[in-house]
Amino acid sequence: MNNNDSLIDMIKNIPINPFIDKNENMNKYKYGVEKKNIERYTGVNVYDEVDEKDEKKNKPVEYPFAISNKIIFKKNNNNNNNNNNNNNKTSSSNNQINTNYSNISSELYPEEGYKTPNKTKHFYADWERLLAYNHGLYTLKNANNNNTIINRDLHSLNTENDIRNKLNLYIDRINIDNPNDTCKYLGIEEYKCLLTHSFLAHIYIYILFTYLYITFCILFLLKIYYSGILTRRLAKMADEEERALEAAGKDENGDSIFGKIARGEVPVDAVYEDDKVIAFNDIYPQAPVHIIVIPKRRDGLTRLSKAEEKHKEILGHLMWAVSDYFK
Repeated sequence: MNNNDSLIDMIKNIPINPFIDKNENMNKYKYGVEKKNIERYTGVNVYDEVDEKDEKKNKPVEYPFAISNKIIFKKNNNNNNNNNNNNNKTSSSNNQINTNYSNISSELYPEEGYKTPNKTKHFYADWERLLAYNHGLYTLKNANNNNTIINRDLHSLNTENDIRNKLNLYIDRINIDNPNDTCKYLGIEEYKCLLTHSFLAHIYIYILFTYLYITFCILFLLKIYYSGILTRRLAKMADEEERALEAAGKDENGDSIFGKIARGEVPVDAVYEDDKVIAFNDIYPQAPVHIIVIPKRRDGLTRLSKAEEKHKEILGHLMWAVSDYFK
């Protein structure tokens, strides 16, 4: 570069970034530049099917029930395309991207149903087949057969539409029988789990729903029971209070219960007594320690709202008697 070079020629000799410097062999950057990976231009795959398959293909399928080598759950799918390196087996449910009901259930159970001559696909034990039928995974091929379920052939797997229809019929029946039932939503969710057979693949969900249902019903019954006791207790307290107000509101020389107690006509369980007041245990105590203190000579003091200046001595002695008793 010399002084005769124009500005444009000078700019052309300045690399804008390290990549241009390397591609044009300008070598202006001292440390060069690291080559970009292909992901910098094309992006990274969200799901790498090959790596995911290689990672999980050797993991055994875990079932919530006892199995042996005789049980066959996986399905061989012989595709017409033979250029897949002889990988004709479908991947297990753990490797699938599409994990809906049809794909999962068709791998674990025979789509065409259970038949005795079918040697390639079968249940391990009769209780598994009974469980699958009784909870709606399969339907009976011959519903008029009076033989035991073990001798019956099971029809094909229920589809998503079959499950939706059965669930809608169940919801309609609940709403007709008992629409105000608080626990009906738990029952609907439980029935939905049973229809999709998820209670077998996730047995703890079924146990959890059953536990929550029982707990909710117990709490609901306890609420009704204790609310009734509380209502009766409050009614009893209100009745006692009303009778006490009625008795105290009468004139001290009348036939009030407090007047008779002060005169000694009605026996009570006295806990404290002097020449001016008497304290005794309530006949119907509303608390573990329920003491009533009344003056022997009320002088017209039937309730606090009627207290006058002349009643100072009576009220003061009442408070002192209470303090002296509890000491």
